[in-house]
Amino acid sequence: MGRARSARRGWAGAVLWGLGCAWGGGTIGREAQAQEELPRSPEAELVRSTEDAQEARAEERATLGPPWSSENEFEELFGKEIPKIGVRETWGDVRAGFYSAIDLLLYDPRNERSSGLRFTDLRPTTELRVGNFAARLELDLIGVDTRNNVYEAWGGVDIDSWLRLRAGQMRFSMGSEGATHESELPFVGYSFVPHLSTRYDVGLRADGELADGLWLSAWGTLGYGFGLEGQKLSSPQLGIRGTVQPFELFGVGPDDGASFLRGVFFGLGFSQLLDGDDPLVAVSPLQSVMLVTPKLDGRGGSWRNIEVGYALGPLQVMFEDSMGSYDDVPIAGGRTNMDQLSSMAWTVALNLSGEARGWRHGAWDSRIGTERTELFSFLPDGLWTLALRHSNGDFDRTLFDEGYATYDPSTQEVRTFSLALFWSPSNRVRFGAQWTKIIADNELTTLGGTSRDDSFALRLEFRF
Repeated sequence: MGRARSARRGWAGAVLWGLGCAWGGGTIGREAQAQEELPRSPEAELVRSTEDAQEARAEERATLGPPWSSENEFEELFGKEIPKIGVRETWGDVRAGFYSAIDLLLYDPRNERSSGLRFTDLRPTTELRVGNFAARLELDLIGVDTRNNVYEAWGGVDIDSWLRLRAGQMRFSMGSEGATHESELPFVGYSFVPHLSTRYDVGLRADGELADGLWLSAWGTLGYGFGLEGQKLSSPQLGIRGTVQPFELFGVGPDDGASFLRGVFFGLGFSQLLDGDDPLVAVSPLQSVMLVTPKLDGRGGSWRNIEVGYALGPLQVMFEDSMGSYDDVPIAGGRTNMDQLSSMAWTVALNLSGEARGWRHGAWDSRIGTERTELFSFLPDGLWTLALRHSNGDFDRTLFDEGYATYDPSTQEVRTFSLALFWSPSNRVRFGAQWTKIIADNELTTLGGTSRDDSFALRLEFRF
């Protein structure tokens, strides 16, 4: 799996990496980030209007209609990492753009994966809003991690802030890390938690903010989905997830003496699988395989996720814990439950340049463009983030005892530690460097016949 992925992504990486480094240090690197809420180059700007210039400027300042009363609310709905080219008409808004990521991976010499450049991600996106209607199409031009080269394709209506309805192919996650686009994370790659419990699938979802600081989401899927590594997931799922910021909910204001407590949040998610015919795949943040199984052919299953965190000002702290089960899985002489599929992750991140690390509706938002407070004034202009993450995966021993997994290439328990530094000179480009250490319980071929691994990644991201 790893070598096929490398072959498909490596050829274009070298060219775009050099182009990005040259560009990132040029015009983009000199942009005034603090004022750049929606960056658009002059040649890419496309705003059509039948009014004169004065009326066009007034239209830009006017409200966009419910539920988008401002550009910020549009970004909260869709995420700001993709759309950069907009067409505005009296009937609504259309935005298009793409996100791409190129990695220079430097693996431990014993690791079976080859070091080199990888074209990791390329996602063209088109987004539409007309009145209360919203739609999104996000494609996958790499073609490795999706079904039919589509990440998301959905449409929906926003009745009010307390109720948004969506139908189509979407991302369904049990926790904040899995609900966050990788471009908004201060890391290369995800921990074990979203690898096991996050999916893309076709379904229906309703969510909304029931009160200040209280958010709820419920969904049902058809079982035509895939995981973060592209593995097919054919079990329909029913799920519910809620988050609460208790001090905001109970009226602690930003000017109160205890306002620093507003950043505390809690989350709980639960999902029920109506079938159990899925494989299990877990990889390290830099794509070394730690667990792989065939379809389990169970008769159901469930996932439970809890999280607690703090997000206020430039600091982010979060703990997530997930437990999964596949029920009535066939074994020699009968069936049994694989009910010890656990994972957890600790994350600490600090924006060294002082910008706030936002968290809203169960997902992280880097909030590039918020006021710089000069925590470390000697740093060059831009958003600087230093982050540390520890993740643990502990997989049911019965998987190994019954032959669904083997101790090579899989391991029953594994821990990873990642230290990352990211710099965003503007909203359009981001550079990152990350060290990841793996400590496995078993010696693995993927780690060169050892149980330890130290690997590095350099990342370049574009957003247009």
